[in-house]
Formats: sequence, C-alpha cells, structure tokens
Amino acid sequence: MFGFKKQRVLRPGVIGKTTSYMMAVPRDVESIKNPMEIIERLKNGHLFETDRAELGENGIEAVIRYKEETRRVEILAETYEIGPLYTVNHHLSEENYKILTQSDTGVTVAMTFGEDVLTSYHLQLKILDTIVPDMAGAIDFCTERVLSGVWVRLAAQTTIQPSPDYLYAVQAVSGEDGEVWIHTHGLNRCGAIEVEILNSDTENYQNHSSILQTLAKRIISDHTFIEEEDAFWVGRTSNGGYIVVTWISYKEALKGCKRDMLGGLDDRQEAHNKNTGVVYVYLDEEDFKKKKYRHISVLNEAIADNMLVMYSDEETQRMRALAKERLHYFTETIKQEEIEGLMKIGLAVDEEYRDDNNSREHIWFHVKEVNGMEAQAVLTQEPYYIKNLHEDTEMEIDLNDLTDWILYTPDGAITPDSVYLLEKDGGTP
Repeated sequence: MFGFKKQRVLRPGVIGKTTSYMMAVPRDVESIKNPMEIIERLKNGHLFETDRAELGENGIEAVIRYKEETRRVEILAETYEIGPLYTVNHHLSEENYKILTQSDTGVTVAMTFGEDVLTSYHLQLKILDTIVPDMAGAIDFCTERVLSGVWVRLAAQTTIQPSPDYLYAVQAVSGEDGEVWIHTHGLNRCGAIEVEILNSDTENYQNHSSILQTLAKRIISDHTFIEEEDAFWVGRTSNGGYIVVTWISYKEALKGCKRDMLGGLDDRQEAHNKNTGVVYVYLDEEDFKKKKYRHISVLNEAIADNMLVMYSDEETQRMRALAKERLHYFTETIKQEEIEGLMKIGLAVDEEYRDDNNSREHIWFHVKEVNGMEAQAVLTQEPYYIKNLHEDTEMEIDLNDLTDWILYTPDGAITPDSVYLLEKDGGTP
C-alpha cells in the first residue's frame, strides 16, 4: 500500500467575535450604586438611541441603536482588580490614579462588536461616558489597559472614531537570556486571531512590535484577515523592499520546541492557547510559492531605520479629521516659547509613482510659524516619491493637507489623540 503524507488543514484568520468588556471607574462610587439611575442616564443620553433598558437577573440589559446598527448590551456594577501585566495607557492626574488603584468597584459594559468594529468600540466608549459621566478612568479588560477618563470623555463626545490602536494591545514579555515574546490582545473581539512573534530579542523587539502593530491595524481597518500561509503586505523596508507577512498556528510553530521556552506550551496553560498565530515573513514571490516562511529577524537590518508602514485610506482619513478638529490645541499651544511642533502633510507624489493606491506621500515638517491655514515649516525627512523635494527644505505648507501633528512640551509630547493632557484633570505627560 502506498503511504501518503496527510496534508495539514490550514486555519482561517477570521473567527467569531468574542465579547468586549470595558469598565468605567467612577470618581464617586455612590453614583453607580442605584441601577435605576444608570438606566435613566442611558435613556436620557444624547450620544445614541436606547430602545430598551431594564433590570435583568444579572444586571442591566439594554438594546442600543447607533449609526443604523443595533447592539445588545449588558451593564453590571462589579468589583475589579488591575493585574500585574495591565498597563496604564494614559497619563492620569494624581487624584484619578489614586482612585483607580485604591477603589475596587466600577461599571462593566459588555457587548459584541458589529460589522464595523471601530464604530462598535466608539459606541462602547459613548455608553461608558453616559452611565458614568464623572469617571476617574476606564479599564479595557480585552487589551489589559487603563484609560484616562478625560480621554474617554473627549473620544465619546466627538463623531470621529478613535484610533484602531485602542482596539488591541501589543505586549512584550522578556526572558532571562534576552529573548522576547511579543503578542497582541484584543483582536479576538474584532473577529480575527491574535498575532505574535516568538524568539524576538531586546535589541530588535520594538521594530518587530511595529510590524505587529501595523498588521493589527490593517486587520481592523480591512475587516478581515488571511488564512494560514497566505501573504499580507504591511509596509516597506528602509532599502525599498517589501514587508510581506504570513502566519501559522502556534501549535505548528511550537513543534519541536521545548515546553519551557518563552512563549512555549508552559506559558499557554491559561491564555494564548486559542485563536492565535505566529507571524513570519516571505522575502520574495518564490518564498511564497514554496510556502517558505522565515523568522522576522531576517529583516532586522532592513527595518532598523526609517521603516515605512502602510495605513489604509480609512485610517488616513480618520487621522486627518481628528488632526483638523483639534488643530486649535496646536495653534494655541505652539505660541508658547518653549513649545515646538511637527505637522504631517500629504503632498502629491511625482507622476511616475502615482496610481490609485499611491497619490500622496505623508511627510513630517518642523513648524516655525502658523498663520491661519498656512504654516512656514522645514521638511524633516527625505521623501520616497517626490524627487525634487529634500530634507531640510523650508517651505510654506497648506494646512488643508494636514494629516497629523505633534507638540513637544517640557512635560512630554502631545498629539491630537492626547489633547486630554491639556484639559483639567487630564494628568501630565
């Protein structure tokens, strides 16, 4: 009898969405003790429509409409504990930090995201802000992060969605010999596998993490992900090469590995043992045809400096809208003598590089002076797709082409996303 090798069944990168759990921690715990008051806040809220809200066996059950989508939501006052691997994602005022670390009670909002996961996440923030309008902070249990209550309020009150970066987190766990295991949290609630990198190291893990971040952001914006061993383009290397990633099941990746290695089976007894894949790269088309995937370290030198990551048009539009909506924070703060600022401007690329997917290159400028919707600025980098424009060129930029900005203050950096730091109780960088 002939023997045939059994072909491995390849797994999909898309899964059923898991529940998203987020909690608001009030500055005054008395404000959440009466569930009927929370229901009343839901019904009187102006950020969404509440079709139904009533007290059930395990808490408040509500049906909420937002942007033509209906979500079933469960709301429960409960105790919490911030685990040792949780990160405080935002700067907090001393008072709010004290409340978050010394309190043990908050209100959890549990919901399953709809088709547009960013819209659903934004709705979850709006619900938290509505039921706990004076919060010290919020805890995202899916990403193991603590968020500023001031940031939640500003994010909830605008129509512009938060960055996809808030829907997931990248954690780096280091071992005794300099090895690093990098993995995401939060993508499962978005309907995709978590992604990870094994056997990174302390010298290169930040660049490796950037690739995971770009991959996660693209998964969210594309609303889908590839099957095992398929190819996914995420960016360009500093020498102009392509960064093309793939993934395989963690079980397949760990075959032949010691159980006690960092990220090995011993580290997956309670978590990271379902719906997660290890990321590798294809160096060229021949690699892809042969399914010869390689460890990401083969790109270490090529991504060490000025790696170009790719953003979706949707994310570029979101960043541009937020930067413009909050531009007044920049123009007012930059007037202070000790403050410096950068602006990212989308400039038309040369005709030879122009196509449907590449019409503008987004470049950082150092701003010298702002006058209305124009600014005098100096180019901080060498463009890829504009031959006659070079680093250190001083020119007038049109703020209608603004994509992003950043302020450098004596206390730290401020971006359109972190303008909460300039608000009362926002904390200091």
